[in-house]
Amino acid sequence: GAAEPCDPQSLFVTTGRGVYLSNNAGASWKYVKGFSRSYMVPLLITGETIVVAAAAGPPSMWPMTQQGADALLFQSIDRGHSFSPMVWDDGVAHPMRGMVMRLLPNPANANEFFGVLSDGSAIRVDQRSGVTRTIANRLPPAYDFAVIP
Repeated sequence: GAAEPCDPQSLFVTTGRGVYLSNNAGASWKYVKGFSRSYMVPLLITGETIVVAAAAGPPSMWPMTQQGADALLFQSIDRGHSFSPMVWDDGVAHPMRGMVMRLLPNPANANEFFGVLSDGSAIRVDQRSGVTRTIANRLPPAYDFAVIP
């Protein structure tokens, strides 16, 4: 979970059943609707943008289908009221076989963030264009990483 920097009363949490939002420091929670996938792991708040990754099902299902996690990145630019899928460099929101397990901002560029996936790939996202690019693949499955300036 994470608190919105400009409003510490606004909290977000990702779960195996989607995103929840509290506007009163956790006293009550509201389910955020509008996602085409529901199993969520990472959450990143950078400036005014909120980013989450969501898979079509739980981890036990990922190795059982050709689509794997069938995951997408979603972003909100309106403080979590709505989310839209993020696209790749061809302008299409392609589902990823691996699930994004961790998202971190690029300390050298406030307009970028990185992610690592359960299938051994890593991605870079340019927030200005909203474009996602693969920057590594064929690594062992990753669940965490560090960005060192």
